[in-house]
Amino acid sequence: MVVVWSVLTGLSLLQVVRRLVAVRRPPSGERVVEPLALRAGLPMPASSGARGAALQERVVERMLRRDLAAACGGLVVAVLVLAVVLVARATGVPDGSPVAVPDGADWLPLLLAVALLLAGRATASALVAGHQALQQPVLGAPRVARVRSPHLADYVPHPETGAVRLVVGLSAAAAAGLAVAASVGRVAWSVVVAPAAAAAVLVVALVALELVCRRVLAQQQPAGSALELAWDDVLRGQLLRDLVSLPLLLALVTCLQTWPTAATAWGLGGSAPVTWLPLLVMGLAVAVLVSALVRPAERRSRERLWPDTEALLVGEDVHGIRPGTGMAAGPTP
Repeated sequence: MVVVWSVLTGLSLLQVVRRLVAVRRPPSGERVVEPLALRAGLPMPASSGARGAALQERVVERMLRRDLAAACGGLVVAVLVLAVVLVARATGVPDGSPVAVPDGADWLPLLLAVALLLAGRATASALVAGHQALQQPVLGAPRVARVRSPHLADYVPHPETGAVRLVVGLSAAAAAGLAVAASVGRVAWSVVVAPAAAAAVLVVALVALELVCRRVLAQQQPAGSALELAWDDVLRGQLLRDLVSLPLLLALVTCLQTWPTAATAWGLGGSAPVTWLPLLVMGLAVAVLVSALVRPAERRSRERLWPDTEALLVGEDVHGIRPGTGMAAGPTP
């Protein structure tokens, strides 16, 4: 564990340095925005126009700051866990692993490491993106009327939000199982404290997720054109995906650690619950990840809220835009 977290800390530090350089010396707007535009299938006005240049500048700034925050969040988690691992090793814990690893679950520390890093990244990026998204609009700023008010499902699919509730429920069930085991004398109550506290935090996080998502969706979105509003929806989709993934990752960490402990407390050891439930949880996490890769939040918001891409170009400087790619292509022969 010491070697693993030392490597992860070094890689996280390198990524933070890269992101800092990008913020201090931003690359060209097209270079930063083009991958996002391709994922979203959304056009970006030519930067030669004043409106297109201003829109690119806003999108680039928010993207770079979000990426920097994610890198810093990963670094903070890596440093903290490395410190815990070093302290655990100094106190005589084998390999410095601060978590109990059931028999046959040697993969557990590595999965916890990945989940913790992703949770740290999601937390930091959501904080920064949320601060940007919830800033009060300038008084009198132009607004574009929508056909309908957007909902959370326009940005994040129902299966992803359902997976969050399911994994949080599994974590709470594992903590309850430990509490029952302690009440009948199978384990000490001290074993229950951390899982019960983690389950309580997850339930609070789930409620907070619902409230924050409603707050984000209710926030005004000043925009001078439909295209600007569509791009704001793309960035809002990234924020909401980060918010949803955070309790999922935290619940994943809790469930992978608590459920084997609860199963061992009931004398199940390496039997079925220890084997298939972590696999189920990991399967849910992988399914959410595949869903995010196959249909990114950026594309989902564009397809559901702005299905007619051509209508977004009305009144825009469309010189050099490649249809279907979203980016300026230069003079057409």
